[in-house]
Amino acid sequence: MHELQAPSLISIVACCLSLFIFIMPKNLPGRWLVLLAWLPVFFPNKFIDSPDIMTVIQVDVGQGASTVIETKDFTVIYDVGPNWGDNYSAALQSLIPMLYERNRKNIDLLIISHHDNDHSGGLDDVMQNLHIKKSYINNPQSDKNKKFKNMQACRAGEKIELGDMGIVFLHPTQLTGNSNRDSCVVAIQFGETQLLLTGDIDKKSELELLEYAKLNDFDLKSNILLAPHHGSSTSSSYDFIEAVSPVHVLFASGWLNQWQFPRDDVVQRYRQQGAKLWHTALMGAVLLSFNKSGELLNVKCHGYHQRKYWHSDRWSDTFLPSDLSEDMELCNS
Repeated sequence: MHELQAPSLISIVACCLSLFIFIMPKNLPGRWLVLLAWLPVFFPNKFIDSPDIMTVIQVDVGQGASTVIETKDFTVIYDVGPNWGDNYSAALQSLIPMLYERNRKNIDLLIISHHDNDHSGGLDDVMQNLHIKKSYINNPQSDKNKKFKNMQACRAGEKIELGDMGIVFLHPTQLTGNSNRDSCVVAIQFGETQLLLTGDIDKKSELELLEYAKLNDFDLKSNILLAPHHGSSTSSSYDFIEAVSPVHVLFASGWLNQWQFPRDDVVQRYRQQGAKLWHTALMGAVLLSFNKSGELLNVKCHGYHQRKYWHSDRWSDTFLPSDLSEDMELCNS
């Protein structure tokens, strides 16, 4: 996702007027000051940040996962996508350039859900190219390569406050030795808006999460859900979906991946629940901005809005099933 926020229509009109004034006679007082109207064009992120907006970006890292959460003053990364050998990663290809362009080089909190390459492979590149203030992983002690040794352990019950954004760790309560099942699950709260990030938990972990929430009087109901395990059939049980009741569901998966994620039965479960479904495999990187009331303010689907004429037309009605074509219409909302 290599893009800058577009300047507003007001900014564009102001720039046009400033050009008209600038070409007027040289003796016009203060003529040079009109160039200030161009600042929002060259530095749009400096002028559009709002203290009452949280932006969730599901980065397109192929078959893997990486989510960025932004408020005006704080940035959180959840997972960093895969690497492909020692010298290249999805973080170098997509995540880091996107953060640079959005002027987000200082990361307040990095959470790696678990050790699997498709979630943690880009960690070295992220550590080398970004300033990470605090980092967590589900089990820093089991790393053979010692890559995670300086990270803190993710454990249910811990809470972190970053301005108006709260991060609540919900899972694991204890480790089982199964990397997916032990994934670090966090809820990110912003006013009445809640985002639930689930890693690769399975149905057994979902049950444990439901029990933990009940015992601790925690409401799992969330505006946005990162579907567990990329939409695998081993996750997203009916009880879990009912408890979370997501309005928006993010599926982080690669185009034509070998596991066929998200699985059709999982997609249908969320569709029956009435959720709006966002697929990185179809839409590319997905950007959703919310206010503190949970209202969706802005939508950007990079693969849909920024596609070039030489890109394959995976979005055509003749290529996609009718239900996925309906999902693609969300990019026009």
